[in-house]
Amino acid sequence: MPSLLQRKLMQIKPQEAYENTRTLTTTTNKGHYLSLRPLINPTEEQEEFPFEALFGGLSDSVIVSKIDDKTVKQDFLFGIHSNRILGLPMQSFPLPTVWKTWESGDIQETGTVTPPGLNNEGIDFVELWQPLNADVYQSKDDYRVGLTADNARSIALKIDTKEFYGIVTIVGNVVQGLLHKKENNTISALRCVVDAETLRFKKYEIKYGEALLQFPSEIPESLVVGSFIHGWEIIEV
Repeated sequence: MPSLLQRKLMQIKPQEAYENTRTLTTTTNKGHYLSLRPLINPTEEQEEFPFEALFGGLSDSVIVSKIDDKTVKQDFLFGIHSNRILGLPMQSFPLPTVWKTWESGDIQETGTVTPPGLNNEGIDFVELWQPLNADVYQSKDDYRVGLTADNARSIALKIDTKEFYGIVTIVGNVVQGLLHKKENNTISALRCVVDAETLRFKKYEIKYGEALLQFPSEIPESLVVGSFIHGWEIIEV
């Protein structure tokens, strides 16, 4: 089931809860996912990389197991992660998380992250996610709370060459992309929506990095799994 989630709360225990990002996570019908977390008010020191984090992966980079009708366990391996690319601390083993859907429809994520250098003492965290309807999403100020339809547009592309590794997800109207330029270990990111008539990308909320021109700029007319568009392989339609 494709989904678009907006983060509403972050808590790193035992600190107080907060939210200082405009985080959206897109997941395609087959489980390919991207989570882009731009800071709302980055400081001068943060301007060079104005994000909490950028990460995602293909479906084989997350292990999902059902706990009950309202709860699933997800262990994330991350196919692409800004911490790894930028040389920031990051645990080398899967990140275990538990996702529980509340009666309100919101989803509580809990987990424990164990960065290097903490003598294996994990840091517990809680995140609260609100489902948005990806079919009608237009911007950070124009969206509708609710689930995305099972039959919503769900497309994934990847690139994996000597020069680049990247993923693009298109869920409903929402496009997100991450691209690692291997030569100099930089990361580029985009978030935008699809024009209903032309299928071109528009209304960019995120345009970051030196390799933005490598991203696709529209949904191709012909969508065939295994075909390529400007070096990107279509892996889900």
